[in-house]
Amino acid sequence: MRRCGHVICRNLVEQQRLQCGSTLLSAAAIIHNIDLDLSSLRHQSSRHAQHIMHRTNRTHTTNSKETVVATEDDNASSPIHGTIPMHGKGLKIGQYAQVHRTFTQEDVNLFGRLSGDMNPVHFPPSTTATLSSQTISPTTTTTTSNNDEKLPIVHGILLSSLFSNIFGNLIPGAIYRHQSLKFHNAVRVNEDVVGRVVVTKLRQINRKGRGSGGGVLCVCDTSVIKMGVVAQKVVDNTTNNGSNSNNPNDGNNDGSNEEEKEEIVCISGDAQVWLPDLQL
Repeated sequence: MRRCGHVICRNLVEQQRLQCGSTLLSAAAIIHNIDLDLSSLRHQSSRHAQHIMHRTNRTHTTNSKETVVATEDDNASSPIHGTIPMHGKGLKIGQYAQVHRTFTQEDVNLFGRLSGDMNPVHFPPSTTATLSSQTISPTTTTTTSNNDEKLPIVHGILLSSLFSNIFGNLIPGAIYRHQSLKFHNAVRVNEDVVGRVVVTKLRQINRKGRGSGGGVLCVCDTSVIKMGVVAQKVVDNTTNNGSNSNNPNDGNNDGSNEEEKEEIVCISGDAQVWLPDLQL
């Protein structure tokens, strides 16, 4: 290519060269700014991702704690309370679960018909005459005395069903292996009772080659208790000239009765429950 030696041409070439150099510098500056922006975006994105992960982990931890608290303290969907975790995950020795229950005469009537146990001690005197004909209705309304000592006695086996209530609802799939029962005190109709189980032993059993993944054999102390009055005392709440008046004929003596109550064991025993597929 022939080069022109004219001054004007040389000036034009120089101007073009300078313009190209300026353009290249501008392009380099733009690329550098783009790199800075990309680096900043990557840093912000990383921080944002870490923030999201932190929030996710914190939310997961909080929800986990709430689930444990809901299981241990108060499960709104079940009357069972205690420290035995739902589905048995995290089961430990010393944990317990209990359920409150008041058995009515209707409950006793229904259990009598289902079990065939029509012993007169479980029914009011007004219905005793109908026992031989087996015509007691589960919903029969009967009139009973306000004296608890005259109320019918709840079937002991019906009371012990509270243990199955706890295991079956708290750890679905649990299978009873053994239950021993000792009956100490009678429970009358309309008395408040508490069925309670306490974990005493845990044994991991792996059944290799038997078509089962094994599980845990859980041994528990079981009991049904009620609150009973063990003593009554009169408390003098009135003072006369700074001193208590012990004269029962004194009109200023306003005594009140206070009852001392304690737990009365009605049923005691122990249970062995198989918890399939559970790992300690």
